[in-house]
Amino acid sequence: MYLLEEMQELGAVVGKEDDIPYIIFTKECKENYFRDRFTKVKKMVADMDLDEFSNSDLFTLRDTIQDNWGDMAYEDSMIPFDQFIRTAIPDAKYYIGNIIHLH
Repeated sequence: MYLLEEMQELGAVVGKEDDIPYIIFTKECKENYFRDRFTKVKKMVADMDLDEFSNSDLFTLRDTIQDNWGDMAYEDSMIPFDQFIRTAIPDAKYYIGNIIHLH
């Protein structure tokens, strides 16, 4: 699964238990997942002036912080994958069911 491979490269622990894939988000994985966007957000804010801050909907900034249009996770309802990773308990095991890759 592409998702598991990508997360493993970022530092997550992945495996199978009773033939069901799981993922464990480590602190390292969570930080690596957001590292590039964090740097981008800091630059965007540093370059922003009061006029832009007060007269713009700040979509690009908000979308950089949390991508609401990309990958999703289902946990009682659909949530952005960014939100899922932020709220995932470090070192807890999450079992992966079906994955639907939307384009």
